[in-house]
Amino acid sequence: MVRPLSVIVWALLVSNPALPKPRAAAFARVMRAQAASKGWDPFSYVALIWEESGVRERREGDCYGSGNCRAIGLGQIWAQHIGACRSDPAPVANPGRACLQVRESLRFGETNIRIMAGQLARWRALCKAKTGRNQYKHTLAGYGGLSIPRRSVWCGQIKIRGKWRDLSPKRDRWLSKSQRRTLRRIQLIEAHRRKLIKRLRSRSR
Repeated sequence: MVRPLSVIVWALLVSNPALPKPRAAAFARVMRAQAASKGWDPFSYVALIWEESGVRERREGDCYGSGNCRAIGLGQIWAQHIGACRSDPAPVANPGRACLQVRESLRFGETNIRIMAGQLARWRALCKAKTGRNQYKHTLAGYGGLSIPRRSVWCGQIKIRGKWRDLSPKRDRWLSKSQRRTLRRIQLIEAHRRKLIKRLRSRSR
């Protein structure tokens, strides 16, 4: 979906009013280009980075509370899976020079958005190939780590008696706390996207 640049900037500023407008415009340009090439709604990107980082490009944190992983930037990209960090023997505890350069690049919103968009596109294709379903929530589940092949789980869906259904905290009692938290975060991301669309419609009247 193609949205005007001004609308994407507006959505970013709604999601983080403290974001400097020039940075919002820079992010919006990349989002618009990525969305156009990959067939996404830019609001899907905005909603995701709202939940992941609060739309703060230099935010860093542990991945789901794990000290063995660093999530960096707008989309909270897992640095150890990117570029030179993939072959680094200690990409979190003691990264080498090349890995440090990768980590620094992830702190720039434009680079982070491009990588995030690429990962989302790959997950959407994989979700479709594995389960036949790749709605926004399924792609988010893949991006968020809710694929567990040993349990016949892909993209937040589990295969039971030959049929796929969405994971449910009530039905799937084996889900860990972090996995339940991911399901809840997906709901929040979807809700924020719907909120942006609703506010835009009200704003346009």
